[in-house]
Amino acid sequence: MVEQKSPVKEQILKEMQDVVGHNWVSIEPADCFAYAYDMTTAVHFLGTGNAYFVPDYVVLPGTVGEVQEIVRLMNKYKIPMYAASHLTNLAGIHCPREGGVEIDVHRMNRIIEVNEEMMTVTVEPGVTHGLVRKEVEKRNLKMPCLIGPYSGTLVGHCIGWSIPAFCQFGMEDRIVTLEAVLANGDLIRTGSAAVIGQENTNPYMRYALSPTLHGLFLRSVGTLGIVTRITFRLLPKQEVEEQVHIGFDELLPCISFMRKFERRQISLYHLAWSVPAIAHPAVPDISVLFNPSELNKHRELFHNWTDVIGLTGTAEQVKLYKKYVKEDAAQYGGEIVTFPDKVKEYVESVSKGGSSKIIRGYTPGVVVGGVYAKFDKVVPLCKLINEMAAKYGLKDPLGGEPYIVPQLIVPLERGTVWYVDFDPWIDQEDPQKNQSMLMEVMGQLLTSYEGSLLLQNPMLEPLLMPGFVNLWKGIKNVIDPNLLFGRGYR
Repeated sequence: MVEQKSPVKEQILKEMQDVVGHNWVSIEPADCFAYAYDMTTAVHFLGTGNAYFVPDYVVLPGTVGEVQEIVRLMNKYKIPMYAASHLTNLAGIHCPREGGVEIDVHRMNRIIEVNEEMMTVTVEPGVTHGLVRKEVEKRNLKMPCLIGPYSGTLVGHCIGWSIPAFCQFGMEDRIVTLEAVLANGDLIRTGSAAVIGQENTNPYMRYALSPTLHGLFLRSVGTLGIVTRITFRLLPKQEVEEQVHIGFDELLPCISFMRKFERRQISLYHLAWSVPAIAHPAVPDISVLFNPSELNKHRELFHNWTDVIGLTGTAEQVKLYKKYVKEDAAQYGGEIVTFPDKVKEYVESVSKGGSSKIIRGYTPGVVVGGVYAKFDKVVPLCKLINEMAAKYGLKDPLGGEPYIVPQLIVPLERGTVWYVDFDPWIDQEDPQKNQSMLMEVMGQLLTSYEGSLLLQNPMLEPLLMPGFVNLWKGIKNVIDPNLLFGRGYR
């Protein structure tokens, strides 16, 4: 970190002010500390005890040109850079591991175009998912469903953490072209937008040029550059959209049903929640979370696993699809369930994605984990996660009983690949306990359970083949030779 109020720091501050103006850059502790955490209360758990990561500077560029100038300036002084927008992440990805500058792009908040013919939306990185959803629905289009609050950005969902959408229409796979500022300040556009003069007239073709470079930035979490624009493929809005809930007592029948139904190719989205994963976000009043007897009573509304399916089409089609749901679920011992009105409303909003109620599941603080797995590994994998919680002595922060890790399961690619999300609570007094638990779980997931992680973790590097690691590091070194973007994260 740069020494507070040093002559060098004052000089860098002045040069940034010359780029963005005095109102859009700060070194004040209160401004900088706001970027040391995100929407979880446990984000400071990053393998360093209870330490927070605080930037030396915060700067808010308003244009692509300003982003480029700031990036070039940081290269001049060799200062680490971290990108942020609305701070709705759940994994501390934007938190500055080594001080430096936080480049907050939420001022870049234009919806550049909604193209009904191409079914695309082109946005800057400060545009929220909620605003995109609202605007495209005016044009008889819709967004895929995903987890997270509407206040999160579309770019952040696709580039930052990129938890998969709960359906065959994934998020990152719907990015058509993008624009990014590289570590040296150069601008890159991908696909048809790379053709000079076509960035505004034809950003609609992903495979226009080879190789398809936009994939470099997916899940890059700000380590390769700052994405300043994406063009995203939307879905056509249908006549009817309805959600069906099915309860299962055991996980294997639940995912067996999910696999069969997914191969009918008719779901809009499909997911299964364990009790703690869905019951907490769906409490009718947040006070229930802090009343053990009321919380237990509320949990009794749910089966061990709640399967949620989104159906869409004409009224006649949806009626037929619901018949298939009921018939298929019955074969595996599942039953259609109903909830009290307020609980039903919250289950539906959380399962559609975009509900702020999902944050209730992260009280008083968790760390988010996720893995891709094959069908036959899902049940033992979920069992392993809770066994590890018991091994490390995690207790429920509300009731004190042995902690049951919230879990979410999503069938991808028609039930051939499975996403398992698990969110263990962080022991605030001994966060290293959770670090050890996660590393043991992740190690087993990659080896004994043949899983694939959402993001590469440097601590798991010994488990990866040298060719993969060397290629990744080579790309990073070419794009960011001073290793300034996201330093300390990868």
